Amino acid sequence: MMPAMAVRNPDTLALARRWRRWLDLLALLLVVTLTGVIWRAPWTIQYSFVAAGCAYAILRIYISDGLYRRLLSGKWIVSAGLVSYPLYMYHQAVNGLMHGFVAGQVPTLVSWRDLGIATAVVFVSVGLATISTVYFESFFRRLGRKLKYAPADPSKKVSVIGASPGAATG
Repeated sequence: MMPAMAVRNPDTLALARRWRRWLDLLALLLVVTLTGVIWRAPWTIQYSFVAAGCAYAILRIYISDGLYRRLLSGKWIVSAGLVSYPLYMYHQAVNGLMHGFVAGQVPTLVSWRDLGIATAVVFVSVGLATISTVYFESFFRRLGRKLKYAPADPSKKVSVIGASPGAATG
């Protein structure tokens, strides 16, 4: 969410561009921390570090030109990103159903037949995700582009359901 907010705010994006070298250094320190070269963060903190690193990796596309930006904004990787969520949603169901119907077992990979089923799962899942993206998600994306988003008017009072009178004022 933070990279999306930053790229939509010119002042924040300009600030990130000015501080890019320091942000790169911070990202490098995150990687060093996650690999345990200098200090190994507790596992409870590591997830936050990974999230911060991924957020910066996305933001980095917008704050500089170069090979990194060209690689990550190429048509093939953008297309893969568009089908990634439906692929995530469908792959387990397809995997379980195909292994169940074809082999009568839970998904495993211990024989050549299992490898063939797994390969078919990849093709079917990617196919379903692509169909879903083209014929389902694209409709909602076009609908979203037609909507005009504007910041909320701070002068208008917002009521909270179930709150006592005056609770939402402030």
